[in-house]
This record gives sequence, structure tokens and C-alpha cells, in this order.
Amino acid sequence: MRQVSAPVEKITPEIRTLVDDMFETMYDAPGIGLAAIQVAVPLRIVTMDLAKKDEDGYLWFVGRKDDLITSAGYRIGPAEIEDCLIKHKSVALAAVIGSPDPVRGEIVKAFIVLKPEVSPSMALREEIQNFVKTRLAAHEYPREIDFVKELPMTTTGKIMRRELRKMDIEKKRGGK
Repeated sequence: MRQVSAPVEKITPEIRTLVDDMFETMYDAPGIGLAAIQVAVPLRIVTMDLAKKDEDGYLWFVGRKDDLITSAGYRIGPAEIEDCLIKHKSVALAAVIGSPDPVRGEIVKAFIVLKPEVSPSMALREEIQNFVKTRLAAHEYPREIDFVKELPMTTTGKIMRRELRKMDIEKKRGGK
């Protein structure tokens, strides 16, 4: 919360422009000394979440703006792809990122944790890619798949995509 340090005679339009938090404390000295005035303003929170509104006016979560994948001009949210991937009989957990690509800008890359009884193979990789191709748009299938033992997670169970991006870049540079 930001405070106006000088005494204020009245709240002017110029002072109102300073108010950008949900509440702002201002001080009014004349006649009453220092008194805190709480000024309510409309709540605006920038969440970086993307949503779409359907014909009935309902909002549907699409994904985080910073997780959006731009591939060959398509804007792709990872959530739908991940939902499709975990429906495959061999997949326990999946996460999707945009991986740098010189032709498309980014490609869809999946990090997949397999079920304990399943072993990774090229045939399984192709099977999973075809599974997604037949259920989603052709530009949404993961062009690259890395099989991993676990995904980096926060303490609240959210996938840490920035760590996956870092892993991807290191692997492409020959680090891992």
C-alpha cells in the first residue's frame, strides 16, 4: 500500500490517479491532525490468466498467458493437451511447454511420467503422438516427448513449467 506523505486538503482527480491498490491510505491534516482515510476503488487484479466467454456469458479458464505456446501462428494452451495426454493408458502425469523451434517459433513439447509398469520406447512415443493427433487439432500434438521419472512441482502440487523450460534449453545446448 502506498501512502501520500503530504497533507491533503481534499481528494482531487490528480490524487485519485495515485490510487491503484484496492485501498490507499491518505492523510488529511487541516482541523483534525493526521487522520487516515481509506478510499475504496474498483478491484483490478492482473492474474496473467487467459479465459474465454461462451455464448451464455460463462468464463472458461484457458491457461496462463505466460504458458501460452505460439507455434506457426497458432496460439495453443497447454491444459487441453495435458488433459488429452493423461487419458492415454500408459501416461500417469504430463506437462506441456513451448520449445524453441527455428521454423515454427515454438513447438509443443510434452514431459511425460509413465505408469510404473510401462517402459519408454520410440513406438510408445509415436503411439502417444497419434493418440493426441486423433483427438485434438493437428497443430496441438506434441512434436517432442521426453519421458521423465517425475515432474518439478511446487509444494501445492502445481507443475513448475519454468523448470521444464530450463531443462529443455539445457538439453538442447547439450547439457543433459
